[in-house]
Amino acid sequence: MTACRVVVVKDTAALAHAAAELFVKLAAQTASARRPFHVLLAGGRTPKALYALLASGAYRSRVDWDRVAFFFGDERAVPPDHPQSNYRMANEVLFRPLG
Repeated sequence: MTACRVVVVKDTAALAHAAAELFVKLAAQTASARRPFHVLLAGGRTPKALYALLASGAYRSRVDWDRVAFFFGDERAVPPDHPQSNYRMANEVLFRPLG
């Protein structure tokens, strides 16, 4: 069993950076083991800063995106182009910028 850690950060920007660094680290570990990196995407507004950061130039090149498999952890019962759609947010902020 993996031990839990509590990480305290100053604000949401620091949270996004800490999460992005952890994402890069875990993606590299699975890539070195030649395994796919399965990622469950959260919904709502909270993860938006993380998704944007991962798609930015500072992080985009640090991940082997061909090994990443994304899954949605939750989705609202709305069309995919609806303003409250978690898919829409992830598509606009993460998937499209990654290409």
